[in-house]
Amino acid sequence: MPPVHEANGIQTSSIPGLDVWLAQRAGLAAQGLSQAGASPVEFVLANSAQGKPLYPNHWKDFAPRLSLAYSPHGGSGLSKFLFGGEGRTSIRAGFGLFYDLIGQPLASSYAGSALGFSTALTNPAGVQSTLTSPRYTGFYDIPAGLLPGAPKGGFPQVQPNIFQITNSIDPALEMPYTMNIDFSVGREFGKGWFVQGSYVGRLSRRSLAHRDVAEPTNLVDTKSGQTYFQAAQLLAKQNNAGTATSAVAKIPFWEDLFPGLAGKGLTATQTAYNIYSDYAPDYTSALVQIDQACSPSCSIYGPYALFNAQYSALSTFSSVGQGSYNAMQWTIRKRLSNSLTLDFNYTFSKSEDLASSTEAANGTYSGLIQNIWFPRQEWAVSDYDARHLVSTFAIWHLPVGHGRSILSNAHGVVDAIFGGWMVTPTMQWSSRLPTSVGDGANWATDWELTTSGDQIAPVTTNLTKNAPAITGTGGANLFANPAVAYKSFDYALPGESGTRNELRVPGPWAINLSLAKEFSIHENHKLQFRWESYNLTNSTVFNGFSLDVGTSPTFGKATSTQSPRQMEFALRYQF
Repeated sequence: MPPVHEANGIQTSSIPGLDVWLAQRAGLAAQGLSQAGASPVEFVLANSAQGKPLYPNHWKDFAPRLSLAYSPHGGSGLSKFLFGGEGRTSIRAGFGLFYDLIGQPLASSYAGSALGFSTALTNPAGVQSTLTSPRYTGFYDIPAGLLPGAPKGGFPQVQPNIFQITNSIDPALEMPYTMNIDFSVGREFGKGWFVQGSYVGRLSRRSLAHRDVAEPTNLVDTKSGQTYFQAAQLLAKQNNAGTATSAVAKIPFWEDLFPGLAGKGLTATQTAYNIYSDYAPDYTSALVQIDQACSPSCSIYGPYALFNAQYSALSTFSSVGQGSYNAMQWTIRKRLSNSLTLDFNYTFSKSEDLASSTEAANGTYSGLIQNIWFPRQEWAVSDYDARHLVSTFAIWHLPVGHGRSILSNAHGVVDAIFGGWMVTPTMQWSSRLPTSVGDGANWATDWELTTSGDQIAPVTTNLTKNAPAITGTGGANLFANPAVAYKSFDYALPGESGTRNELRVPGPWAINLSLAKEFSIHENHKLQFRWESYNLTNSTVFNGFSLDVGTSPTFGKATSTQSPRQMEFALRYQF
């Protein structure tokens, strides 16, 4: 599976590779050094001497398959009871390592934002003081210096220092793969009945996930050993507690690295506290004010000690995800006999991962890692985890009419009325699905990605038809007491990812039914009328809820439901 490449030689690659650049940024922060020391990112043509392919060639990926099947049988006694006669029982086991096919979507994503050919450069995303912000002089007048200049043509091309928000891919990306494991025992019984129990496992490695390689670093103060996240969390916690500025004690990180914040009778820590309190819980905006805008002062290293001057956010496809799925599956099946066939399936499972996304939600195939410096914060049940799944269907030709067990000798009008009926019921049911409480339009850890809210107390979901609202009109709510539930969550602190998938909302379920009537017109001519109903019982299943720390009046309120009952009618002539 060689990497996708552009045939006309207009593909680019970054120098250094974003994997190397990220390692540089992490190393500088760990040594207590400024991000100004990171190599500037520039782009060259991929087919040049310095260029590289979109991602490495993978010629040695090993994908073995192994399977075993055994069919025991017993002649008498207990062995015959357990295994039946010859060919009645099957024991199977298998293992396979499977690689994902990637390339074209990544190439499209990269080409849409890579610097050099169709690049849109906008004014830097940042915080400016009222003293330095451009003044309005006219509707068609663009203030001088507000927009960056057009980049020069040709390559190499250095990414300008415009604090840009964009995306890319990791040039060291490896092929994602899964290890699929299964073990099953199946037993056939009389009259076409078959029962099978299975273990099914799927272990994913190197899964694609988005991570922001330009995320502000967890800079270490080498004098005290304190990190940025630790120091910022101390400010945030005191703000949440309503601590007066005068009561805020000195914190080494701020005193050692941001001494210029001191003034007007305040320590550096107290000034930082006021700035972070003003922006709370949008803590990265507070960091931008002192680290980029240097208002009222930068760190001892100057601007961009934690952020990067070229990028404020660089969301990058990387093969850093992983997950595990383990399930017990049961199947009861009846082969078509006596005009009846049916299938019943039950799955008890658990799926966990670092990042994921449901296909129904947005159609993507990767999730987001909030804090790239501590990615294990996001390890939780997958977005699509369903502990219990049940599905069943049956096709039953009613045993009534000519040639059947009931009214077998019927002809004419009697057979036309009572014969030829077929019923096909289906049912799907899922236990509750995971979801997270949002953190609102706040960016605690990453400049571009909002976290989930923090769960700070136990809470139980209990879908209630007429729950009282915190304020305003009540109604269907995920919680019996929304006011108590709301107090169980808070905004995430700097360096946190929030609590992922801690709640469960009702899963989808529906009973569907198809009813058909067949008329024999001639020897090889038949007419069939069919009525199909989806969500036969017209059951209301709430599948969307207002869950955000910033929306207290509507917290927990139901916002959407699954589709109501729908019916279809069809007429078919067969000859």
